[in-house]
Amino acid sequence: MDRAHIPSRTLGIDLASQAKGTGVCLIDWATTPATVVNLGAGALDDARLLELMNDPEVGKVGIDAPFAWPLAFVDAVATYRDHGTWLALAHEDVRFRATEVVVAEVTGQAALSVAMSDLAWPAIRLARLLTQFAETEGPIDRAGGGRVAEVYPAAALRRWEIIVPGTSVSDAAYKGDKPGREDRRRTLMGSLRSQLASQVDVSDATFDLGVADDTDLDAFVSALVARAVQVGLSAEIPAGMRWLALREGWIHLPSADSLPALASH
Repeated sequence: MDRAHIPSRTLGIDLASQAKGTGVCLIDWATTPATVVNLGAGALDDARLLELMNDPEVGKVGIDAPFAWPLAFVDAVATYRDHGTWLALAHEDVRFRATEVVVAEVTGQAALSVAMSDLAWPAIRLARLLTQFAETEGPIDRAGGGRVAEVYPAAALRRWEIIVPGTSVSDAAYKGDKPGREDRRRTLMGSLRSQLASQVDVSDATFDLGVADDTDLDAFVSALVARAVQVGLSAEIPAGMRWLALREGWIHLPSADSLPALASH
């Protein structure tokens, strides 16, 4: 690819532990307004995801899954394996990565623990996926400096105030088919469509997919956040934490006022 050519697309991936339940969204920013050219959940296996990620027109991939595990957790398990002793670490240090603590402090949206929840399964799948991606892409920057970045749609929606500030985690929950969840997704998609305005063409088909399935909504938001990271409209990694980000991964939060400016960069 011509080095002067700037890839025009961002890819959002809502990664499940298996092909079923994984969602993708591809947005082309070369058009005005930007166009959602692919949005859908289904049987997206690793081969198909790698095909999308390796598309030379994709400049940034936002992936909703943990890029690694807490260093304290890894060290504790390795020490116990090698020496039969458990390190004297605080429970929260073993449970959460630095980025998850920061996200909770900044947005009020608590993250699940990749070390102690079912989130470990998508993380394992992602580790395999990034290992294969590195064969063509080269070393993966877990801090998000390369073509892939870790994202967290619910936290991004709070940063953009699509989720009304002060709303509790339970009252803001939009995943699944419990009573009220589809209505919440409709409200979120409506707010996104309104704030994106002329930036992104949120067609009726895109709107309906986001309302019907939280996987599609999260894939769409992941592609938007990927754009924010790509054009420098995301929060910087705090001073002194980059060494942790390179090892544990880092959830990239879009700047609070970035949503209306994504297509203007």
